[in-house]
Amino acid sequence: MNNKINIVLYNAQSILNKIFDINEYIGKNKIDVFCINETFLNNNTTNINLIKNYSIIRNDRLTHGGGVAIIINKQLKFKIIKQKSTLDYEYQVIEVFSK
Repeated sequence: MNNKINIVLYNAQSILNKIFDINEYIGKNKIDVFCINETFLNNNTTNINLIKNYSIIRNDRLTHGGGVAIIINKQLKFKIIKQKSTLDYEYQVIEVFSK
């Protein structure tokens, strides 16, 4: 049994124009958790075409720019511990349970 969890951190500077490349990278490299900062998403962004069998946890900045997200394999169980978003920064903490 493989208990390894593959995690990536990516500084996107906007993910909307990079979602195809992100999905391709996740699929080719069997990434379980893909963390993104500088997503540049907001409440009006609702349709993000993710790779099959993945979920996204978002915490958008209240003003232009910023934002963080975690794309996580649906086979992993997780719990959101804390999320915070201000005019200057945002973060999110999750607990991931091993495979």
